[in-house]
Amino acid sequence: MLRSSYTPKYNSIDVTTLNKLDIQDLETSSNLLKEIIIMFKDNGPNHLIELDKYIKNRDLPSLQKTAHSLKNSAQFLGAQKLAQYCLQLEETDNIDQNDFITSLSTKISMETNNVLIELDKVLKEKETGNYQSDKNSMNNNKF
Repeated sequence: MLRSSYTPKYNSIDVTTLNKLDIQDLETSSNLLKEIIIMFKDNGPNHLIELDKYIKNRDLPSLQKTAHSLKNSAQFLGAQKLAQYCLQLEETDNIDQNDFITSLSTKISMETNNVLIELDKVLKEKETGNYQSDKNSMNNNKF
């Protein structure tokens, strides 16, 4: 049996998670997926600003709370790598781990930006009618 040379369109988000929201949209004639993406696009950068502020102020409880909030948003959108970084920061129990916290903050910032770029692509594909799930793409590439 020949295998497909399929490569996923997205590296930072799991499109399967988005597809569940998309199916719900079709079933309920809503725009839940679009609304959630827009909410993340609005709140994600604000979370990054807050994380930086709490690191500088050495405010561990607020840092953990913000990391928790960003983690939940990331999980909801299928951004598992971002969610994992946020979980690590959320579970940090010592504000004096400067190198570790700074490294995680950098990873969170970079991954959030990657997620935002990919979510923009999803929105554009949805608006133009070109949004196609990875599952459908894989089915179309079978031999």
